[in-house]
Amino acid sequence: MKYFLAILCLFQSFNTFSGTYSSHGKIFGCSGFLLKLASFTQERKAIFATNSHCLASLGLPTDMPKQGEVRLMRPMAKRIKLVNEDNRIHKFKSEQLLFSTMSTTDLAILELSYSYEQLEKRFKIKPLLLTLEKPSSDLELRLISLEKRQVFSCGIEKIVPELREGGRSQYQVLALSSNCQPRAGTSGSAVVSQVSREVVAINSTINLMGLFCLPYSPCEIYEGGKILSVKYRAYAQQIALLNDCFQGNEFKPWDSQCFLAKYLSQ
Repeated sequence: MKYFLAILCLFQSFNTFSGTYSSHGKIFGCSGFLLKLASFTQERKAIFATNSHCLASLGLPTDMPKQGEVRLMRPMAKRIKLVNEDNRIHKFKSEQLLFSTMSTTDLAILELSYSYEQLEKRFKIKPLLLTLEKPSSDLELRLISLEKRQVFSCGIEKIVPELREGGRSQYQVLALSSNCQPRAGTSGSAVVSQVSREVVAINSTINLMGLFCLPYSPCEIYEGGKILSVKYRAYAQQIALLNDCFQGNEFKPWDSQCFLAKYLSQ
C-alpha cells in the first residue's frame, strides 16, 4: 500500500504546481501563457503567447523567421500545457497560428479551440491581461516560468532602442536587472507587473557568450553607432503593441496601426 501511495504522490507532483503558476503554460521546452486583451470578449477563442523562436523545429535558427518575415494565420497543432487556479495542469492543442515574427519583437500567438468562457467554466483557467501602458524604468516585475517552475524578481536596467541577435532586430527592449538571470527554458515566460499583475513583456533572450550580435550573444545598438554586449544580461520584449493589431475580437495585421503591417507590405 505504501508503494502505491508513493507512486500516486509522484504522479500528482508532475500534475500539480505550487505557487503562482495559474494561467501560465509550457510548449516544447519553452514557457508561455494564456493572454487576453482589453478589447476581447469572453466568447472569443483564447490565445496563447510564447516566443517565435520556441516554434522552431528542434530549436534550429534556420527554422526561425528571418528579419522582416511574418508567418501569418496558418493551421498549427502544438501541444500546450496550462495551469488552472487550483494549480492543476491541463493539456491542449493549438488550432492555428495567428502570427509569428522575430522582427520588432520575438512573439508568436497561437489560437486555441476553446473560448475564454469555456476555459474558465470547464477548466478553471483564467487568462493574464495585457497592459495598455508602456513600462516605466522603476517598475518591479516578476518573470514566471512554468517550464522551469521558477519565479524571478526583476527590475528594468534600461530600455534598449535596438537589440540585434543573429541578423534579427527587436526594438524598445527591456534589459533586465543583473539580479534577474533566467535560463534556458524560460523563453516565452510572462513578465508581469508586481502591482497590476498585468503582462508588460515576454522573456526572450540572454547574452550567454559576451560576443557581438550573434546567436546567444545579443548586442545593444545605440544612436551614433555605439554597440554594447553585456554577458549574462537578460532581455524581455514589450508586447503592449499587440493591442494595436486587434479591433475588438478581430485580428487586423494589415491595419496601419499594427506593427506587422510594415512587414506584410514589403
